[in-house]
Amino acid sequence: MFGFSMKRFLIRLTFLTLLIAAATYIAFRLLPPSYVTPALPGIILFFYVTTVLVHWILLKASHSRFERFVNWFMLLTVGKLILFLTLILVYSLINREDAVAFILAFSVLYVAYTLFEVITSLRMAGKRS
Repeated sequence: MFGFSMKRFLIRLTFLTLLIAAATYIAFRLLPPSYVTPALPGIILFFYVTTVLVHWILLKASHSRFERFVNWFMLLTVGKLILFLTLILVYSLINREDAVAFILAFSVLYVAYTLFEVITSLRMAGKRS
């Protein structure tokens, strides 16, 4: 079950990421350079990797006691928030001229990947009950 769930998750996440990459390509072609951060491909890769890692940890935790799953979920949520805010802050301080485009792109991708995680988690929880 664990391998099947992870494989299905990876296929869906990869599909989402490819759609986002296609939209990114279009944005790079159509929008002025000041509107699109050059870090966008890196942000997409960052979200892909963190989403896979978090899902893998939560999937493993879901096979133990419910309290352990909740603890891991809360720990990962807070950890991600701190990591994301730190990344935004550091990048914005180093690249002030690109800060607004970076924060906007990061925020849009954060919402997209978070929605994907929440929907996937709810489906997974619904199948377990």
